[in-house]
Amino acid sequence: MNNIEDLKPKSIVSNVVFIILFSIFFVENAYDVYLNHMEINITMGIAILDLALIVLNVKDLTNKKKHNRELEQLNH
Repeated sequence: MNNIEDLKPKSIVSNVVFIILFSIFFVENAYDVYLNHMEINITMGIAILDLALIVLNVKDLTNKKKHNRELEQLNH
């Protein structure tokens, strides 16, 4: 039971940090596109990679939640 409680704050903090970093990165990319239309392909590629990272991170988070639920059921 203690292990499950210990996991929650860490995963929340890591996700908040990830979202903040992504937001900063995305804003910088949008600004680059605004300044240099020639670099739009590179910037779009990076944005697509970032989106893929978010999808993977959300998928990982849902797997952790599912795993935690299974652990809770085993403990009860």
